[in-house]
Amino acid sequence: MSVVSLSSPFPYVDLAPERILTETVGLRPFRAAGPRLEIESLGAKKLVHHYGHGGSGWSLSWGSAQAAAELVKTLEVSSVAVIGCGAIGLTTARVLQQRGYRVTIYARDTPPGVTSSKAAGNWSPASRVCSPDRVTPQFGAWWERAAVFSFQQYRTLAAGVSAVHEVDNFRFGGPWELYPLERQLPLIATFEEAQPFPADRHPFDEDVLHSKTFVFDIPAHFQKLLSDFRAAGGVVQPREFHSPAELTQLPEPCLVNCTGLGAKALFGDKTLQPIAGQLAKYPAHPTAYFKIDTPEGALVSRPDGIFVGGSADYDRWDTDPRPGVTQRTLNALLPLMAKLKQGR
Repeated sequence: MSVVSLSSPFPYVDLAPERILTETVGLRPFRAAGPRLEIESLGAKKLVHHYGHGGSGWSLSWGSAQAAAELVKTLEVSSVAVIGCGAIGLTTARVLQQRGYRVTIYARDTPPGVTSSKAAGNWSPASRVCSPDRVTPQFGAWWERAAVFSFQQYRTLAAGVSAVHEVDNFRFGGPWELYPLERQLPLIATFEEAQPFPADRHPFDEDVLHSKTFVFDIPAHFQKLLSDFRAAGGVVQPREFHSPAELTQLPEPCLVNCTGLGAKALFGDKTLQPIAGQLAKYPAHPTAYFKIDTPEGALVSRPDGIFVGGSADYDRWDTDPRPGVTQRTLNALLPLMAKLKQGR
C-alpha cells in the first residue's frame, strides 16, 4: 500500500451508498474550557484528572499524556492506576510506563469497544478542543506544547512500520478553516500550510489546496499500544466505577482519571457534554491512503477502510445513525468523484 504523491493520479473512490459497510456515531468529550488537567485529593489518594479533549484526543494524546505525567511526578509515587482505556487512557499509561511507573489500567470498556474506536482517525489537534472564546495565552501555550510533542511522536512512528501514515490532504471549497480554532491556535514546527494543488493534476473547475496530514489505522494502533503496555508489565483490569468512593478501594496511591465523557456522571462535571459525530465506513482503497476535506465533511482513506463524515451535534447523547447525516457529506463528495470518473 502506498500514499498518494504529487506524481500520482488524483485518487478516485466509488462512494455509492450501497457500498457503505457500517455507520457509527461516536461521542466526543467536550469541555468549553478545554481538557481538564489538575490534581485533587480523594481520601488518602491523589487523583489526576486528564479528560475532555473533544475531537482532538488521538492528535493530542502523546503530548497531553506528558502533561499528565508531569502532574503525577509531583506526587512522588511509584505505582499508578489509570481509569479508562481509550486513546487518552492507554497513551497516558504508556507514557507513565516509559517514565518508570508501575501502571494498571481499570476500565469498563477496552478497544475496540471504546469511543476512540469511532474516530475519523486523522490529525486534528484543534478539533473542538475548547470553545473559541475560551482560548487564553496560557491555554494556547499548553496546546501548542501538546500538539508539537504529539506531532513529533507520530512523525517518528510514520517513518517506520506502524499504524500511523503521513499522507496527502486535499481541501476543496476555498481557503476555509477546517476548525474554528485554526486561526486562534496556529501550529509551528508541524505540517506546512496548504498550497494550491497543480491544476494539471486534477480535473476540477475549482481550486484544490494540498497539504500533508496523518491518518491512523486505529485498530492496529490500539493493538500496538495494548501489546506494548502488556509487554512492559502493564495489566488491564475490567472494572466499572459508579462513584468516586469506589476508586478509593484501589491499591494504587495515585489515580489518573481518563474516563472521557464518563467523567460527567462519575465526577459530576457539569461542563462536560458530548458532540456526536457520524461516520460511514466503505471498503479500503486498493492502492492509497489520503484525506479529502470539504466544508460539509471529509473522506479519510485509512488501511482499515474509507471513512466519510464530519458531523458535530452538540449535547447529543444517542449513538443511533441518523438518515441524512452521511448524505450531506456525500452530496459534497459525489460530484468530485464523478469528475474524476469522467477523466479516468
